[in-house]
Amino acid sequence: MFFGLILPGPDFFLISSYALREGIKSALKTSLGVSLAMSVWIILSILGLSVIFHQFPFLQVVLSSFGAFYLLYLSYVIYKNAKNDSIKNKIQLFLHF
Repeated sequence: MFFGLILPGPDFFLISSYALREGIKSALKTSLGVSLAMSVWIILSILGLSVIFHQFPFLQVVLSSFGAFYLLYLSYVIYKNAKNDSIKNKIQLFLHF
């Protein structure tokens, strides 16, 4: 637990980037979202998500599909809101692979 607190991870970099680019309000909203997501994962882990998935395998497919569609939605929003043509070109180049 201690190393998780002192080592910067993706959540730290996400919140820091929002703080630097958009200000403290945006960083606070992001940190609340990260905290909520962590809380959900902790609760699901405690309740035995693997047991539920073994009993109802379709729920795992539903949850995985929802996650995939959410990631696609986020990538669409990032592409749509890209202010720089070079960013759009990089995204298009990445999509060709």
